[in-house]
Amino acid sequence: MSEKISRVAVIDIGTHSVLYLLAEKGKDGIVRALHQELRSPRLGKGFGKTKRISHKAILKTLPILNEYLTLSQKQNAHRVIAVATHALRVAENQWEVVKIFREATGLEVHILTEEEEARASYSGAMYGREISGPVCMIDIGGGSTEMVLGVNGQIDSLKSIPVGAVTLTEHWNGETEHKVLEIFKLHFNAMPVSSFARVLVGVGGTITTLAGLELGLATYDPNQVDGFWIEFSKIKNWYERLSSLPPEQRKALVALDPDRADILPAGLLILKTICTLGNFKKVLVSDRGLRFGIALQQFEVN
Repeated sequence: MSEKISRVAVIDIGTHSVLYLLAEKGKDGIVRALHQELRSPRLGKGFGKTKRISHKAILKTLPILNEYLTLSQKQNAHRVIAVATHALRVAENQWEVVKIFREATGLEVHILTEEEEARASYSGAMYGREISGPVCMIDIGGGSTEMVLGVNGQIDSLKSIPVGAVTLTEHWNGETEHKVLEIFKLHFNAMPVSSFARVLVGVGGTITTLAGLELGLATYDPNQVDGFWIEFSKIKNWYERLSSLPPEQRKALVALDPDRADILPAGLLILKTICTLGNFKKVLVSDRGLRFGIALQQFEVN
């Protein structure tokens, strides 16, 4: 008989950040996040132009993976799962990068499909939430934005849109706002978002950082961020304020996560656009997302 898995470490290799989650399933059957870490090597830097992960970005990422592996051992994780999202999913040298990661760390990195990423983000975001009726869940990442429509925890439809905070920042120009609006209009026409969902739930660094700013947090506190509602007017105000600031002032203001300061306006533009097209007046912030969803999957198969 195989050993029961009750403690799982998940490493999420994104376009901007590499994140760590230690989750545990208690005797009461409830899954809880015990520990989280975030580093921002920006694996997808310059990716929008070259379609390749740079050697420099790989070298910045490797010590983070080793750090997380060591941490998982100290925390007695029964299993370590490493997943990758948009940047590795579409990179021309994806398998070369995966091989380097495996040979340098021993990690077998699973590159998530668009559907796998969207489903895991949705299950993580919705876990333990009592929301009746249709919901639109969004996960604004560095390289893509996942949108899922669901009812009472069951998925109705999903979409992965290849526009994220990093890729959008690297292509920013005077036409950006109009182009983002047109891109998301196409996807909204393909999904009945405004007629289907009345509640918007958001996960990802853009939204959690915004919640921290709105709450005035000096250090990130998931207990305060999770379940916090942000009004559309606040989203719009923060977008306009941050977009108008020079880089150093913006970085000082976003002291909670200074490595995200340069891409935060792009992430907020995506959020603002979704709220506008879907006629959402506010967004419910979830600290749980992709990593938590991956952990839930591991507990389900054991």
